[in-house]
Amino acid sequence: MRAKSLENAIKKLFNDPGKEGKAKEFYEHPLIKSLMDDKKPPSYIPAKTFSRVLLDMITSTPAAAGARTFNGARVVISHLKESEIKGTLLCFFNTAQEDLAHVRKDIEDWYDSAMERVSGWYKRKIQWIILGISLGISGLFNADSFTIVNTLWRDNALRASVVASVEARVRNASPSGQNTSSQSIDEIYAELQKLNLPIGWVMRDNPKALQDDPRAVPDDIRGWVYKVLGIIVTALAATQGAGFWFDIMKRFVDIRGEGKKPEEGKKDSIR
Repeated sequence: MRAKSLENAIKKLFNDPGKEGKAKEFYEHPLIKSLMDDKKPPSYIPAKTFSRVLLDMITSTPAAAGARTFNGARVVISHLKESEIKGTLLCFFNTAQEDLAHVRKDIEDWYDSAMERVSGWYKRKIQWIILGISLGISGLFNADSFTIVNTLWRDNALRASVVASVEARVRNASPSGQNTSSQSIDEIYAELQKLNLPIGWVMRDNPKALQDDPRAVPDDIRGWVYKVLGIIVTALAATQGAGFWFDIMKRFVDIRGEGKKPEEGKKDSIR
């Protein structure tokens, strides 16, 4: 996806949406091909490489005889197809005081600025995808933050077991706070089942038996609004990433540990 975003940005710069002209020539340049992995477009092109390829494309065509000089290159650029690159290059050449090194530096800075925008687009797209996946999973498993918090608030035993589980998970975690092995994932899933958190759906085949079950499907509009909002909150929380929530849990455990020290000190003084 990152490579595709970069390719789209390059095509836009060259005003070549079909990748049939300058954008195609750009990607067929030996310096760009050297960055490809198994003929796949590169996901990253250094600014210096972009500058070298761009100037080489301008000065190496048959119609660009004499374009190796500063003024010759400017003449060739003026005859290019209208595009963002043409206007930008002409601006650079007009203000460079016949210094090609200055032009190359301007091209690199301009390219870096354009890539920052591409990176922003890419991150936003990824965030939307993560949010969509999080909403789907939260809805599928009925992970309703409001229901979970309300249940923990009312059930002291469940709250205590969750806190103990969190403390154990934080203390036994790897130094980096991450463990992506399949065994660790299986353990986490098993722990969630043991905790009996109100996650999952329960159908109302017997309304009386399920009237106090927080996992039951809502039977009115107000209940559905509450449920949907709770699922959205869970999805938004999930988009923060595992590292963010691990840090939160670690701080929580550290604070609890610090709160216990004065009591231990008192016991020692009594002895």
